[in-house]
Amino acid sequence: MKVGNLKPSEAAEIGRILPLVARTVLNSVFPDIPHGEADYNVVQNNGPGAAQVIPHVHFHIIPRPPLDYKPVNRATGNGRSAYAPSKIPTGLRASYVQFGRGQRHELDDDDAAELVMTMRQNLKDEWAKEFGAVENVPARKEQKL
Repeated sequence: MKVGNLKPSEAAEIGRILPLVARTVLNSVFPDIPHGEADYNVVQNNGPGAAQVIPHVHFHIIPRPPLDYKPVNRATGNGRSAYAPSKIPTGLRASYVQFGRGQRHELDDDDAAELVMTMRQNLKDEWAKEFGAVENVPARKEQKL
């Protein structure tokens, strides 16, 4: 399945939900950087030649931390809260940043589990702000792969 195979109603639903998911990811990964100041990529691959490994339409939201970013200590809340905006890369650096060869922070299992819990709560909060109570989540339709 590729994005070009989506029905208009499916594409509209993705367009409705994708901003909410992007805000959730950014708020979870960079809790001290407002969404409007955060940098990130939204990537969607179509077909094996474009690195689509899982044959359904999905998006990757890839947070891009400021070069001087120090992650907030979630237990204490300590961390910096002001960062200079990233400069627009030029030349070879543009390719370096665009294709994801920039900074990457590895998570251990405990950090990953905590991040998942944070993302779940942030998603509930974002949904409630956007659409009302979490009970308003549409029923999931079963899909054939």
